[in-house]
Amino acid sequence: MPTNPLTLTDLLSLNNMGAYYEHKVLTEAPYLSENYFPAQKIGSNALKYLQTSVSAPVLANASNYDAQSLPTNRDDFQEQLFSTQFFRDESVLNESDIMEIEQAYANNDDAYLATLIGNLFDDKTKGLSSMRARREWLGMQALMNGKIDMHSNGIHLQLDYGGKQEFQQDATTDWSDAKEANVMKDIRMALDEMRKFGLKPNQIIMNTNTFRWLQSSEKLKSTVPTQNINIANGELFDSQVGDFFAQIFKLNIVCYDGQYQDSDVDDRQHSNQGFHSYIPDGKVVLMNAPLPDAAFLIPTSLARPVVTTGGGMQTVGKMNFAPTPEEYGMRSGKFPAGSVQLFDTGVAFHEYQNDKYYRTEDITSMNVLPSLEGATQIFRMNVTGQSSDNGSAPKTDNSQSNGNSGQTTPPKA
Repeated sequence: MPTNPLTLTDLLSLNNMGAYYEHKVLTEAPYLSENYFPAQKIGSNALKYLQTSVSAPVLANASNYDAQSLPTNRDDFQEQLFSTQFFRDESVLNESDIMEIEQAYANNDDAYLATLIGNLFDDKTKGLSSMRARREWLGMQALMNGKIDMHSNGIHLQLDYGGKQEFQQDATTDWSDAKEANVMKDIRMALDEMRKFGLKPNQIIMNTNTFRWLQSSEKLKSTVPTQNINIANGELFDSQVGDFFAQIFKLNIVCYDGQYQDSDVDDRQHSNQGFHSYIPDGKVVLMNAPLPDAAFLIPTSLARPVVTTGGGMQTVGKMNFAPTPEEYGMRSGKFPAGSVQLFDTGVAFHEYQNDKYYRTEDITSMNVLPSLEGATQIFRMNVTGQSSDNGSAPKTDNSQSNGNSGQTTPPKA
């Protein structure tokens, strides 16, 4: 960031804006999908990748000596082909902003000038922040639903990453019913199903509301070792639940509460405005993959997180950036040198002067789509809305819900 006294030239420097944005990212809450979908550049908007297939091992065939064996086709990989999605935002530093900056500079009002330019830096980087939030939405949709269904600005993006039908199930009980929920039974059901295909997950992903249902579960409280004599009337500690899952199920609990603000009204005139959670209440995912940053893990008393070997551990997917028109313009020399800069691997920021008015305009663009190479190894489970373990209707404790309980359809952005 530039130092005082600040000038209009400082604000129009892409290097200064880049430093400001990097500092801003460091002070914001982290995004979970960035742990599972590392960024990579691709050469065009055609996204082509191999998706790993999983199945139980097949026994080898017996044979006689000198007998000719029959070859079998490889079925280890399935080719996927998608097109990346283009996004673009625009903003302007108008004449009134410029006049206000020049007046503060002329009056030697450095304190006011610093505040003003700081606010304008925020405005200039909003497009970059929006692109980052959109990538988080895309990645979390792929992870939590295996599908993307987006209606935005009249554009409808709909794709299915595939996956095993056996790995999309409802829990046998409603976890929000503290008295009747049988969390242990449901987790074992998922583990048993994955074990049939040679998979041994090392993590389970959910939001805080769903985790609180675990803390309140009477069956879990009566099972977890504790010296708290009043535990029946309270909740288990985070570490108690974390220890139980780590020791009994060999699972790390990943908890994420990121939210985004949606303002789209799509071409069907359906509005989805307001705040939404990237992970809805009552949706959990089990998989075997490299663990995210420790900030997302429920603490345990173990010296280190649970690590399982084998069972298909791999990167869940990639966040694939294709070139944008602005990037092509930078490469070809159509845009002046230094007027286009890339952020976050493949987000192009193009700043230019309006030829008619004394104002600066900018375009932020991104051409991106997550791949999901591990689609067949992700187990998704809905844990609300089912009958209780005794067959009765669930008794939901609404005091622990944020209004999204039971949401199993993907939110649109």
